[in-house]
Amino acid sequence: SDSAETPDKGGSSAQGDGCEDEDDDEEEIVVEGVMHEGPLCHVSVRQWSAGSYTLLHDTDPEKEEFALDSRMFFACDGWNSDHGGITSYIADGEDEELLTVQPESNCLALVYRDKETLRFVKHINHAVNQTSCSSFFDIFGIYYE
Repeated sequence: SDSAETPDKGGSSAQGDGCEDEDDDEEEIVVEGVMHEGPLCHVSVRQWSAGSYTLLHDTDPEKEEFALDSRMFFACDGWNSDHGGITSYIADGEDEELLTVQPESNCLALVYRDKETLRFVKHINHAVNQTSCSSFFDIFGIYYE
């Protein structure tokens, strides 16, 4: 998958589409060249380990007015933020972080954002291999209108 949310190295991902609303009153949305009606969502299950990260894209095909990001973390007890794997949210064209989400086992992070807010996952460095928690999993979902 060419998705910006798929770990670029050392991870695996399974994605699914769905959540199409069958209400004919909804406006049509074009995502990745495919016409959809109503709200949409994407879900992926990912493993994060040394070398994993995502890229910051300003040409995100899912950039809609508003979106709800959800991340549920698993198997990351004692995760150290110095190792990376943190999701950063920034405003488009700015360098300052608006919000950071750190992995914590059995926790759900919900972030409601507008189209000017971008996200990326920071690189997980090699020092994580020296710890008892060298990887973690998440279920990432995005719902957008």
